[in-house]
Amino acid sequence: AKLNVFIDSDNLVDLGTLFDTVKWKVKRLVVYLTRDTLRRPWCAGEITTAFVSSTAKVTVVVTPSFQPPNDEQLKDLDLFLDDGECVLA
Repeated sequence: AKLNVFIDSDNLVDLGTLFDTVKWKVKRLVVYLTRDTLRRPWCAGEITTAFVSSTAKVTVVVTPSFQPPNDEQLKDLDLFLDDGECVLA
């Protein structure tokens, strides 16, 4: 069987399209949790979209560098998220 593979780093300019792709076209999402994965808005958005839409089976690979956010970081996501060049609005 032929399988299509989508790598999110192919297009990080239009996040609306990225999230729609995850919602409607992705059947399996593999998440590599590194130190910074959840700090990147597009990564957090993809993971959230997959869970909320329930269309993709999510597999998580936890790397040794992964540190989950603590309660203080979760209370202030503006400080936790690294928006860098990412425009969410």
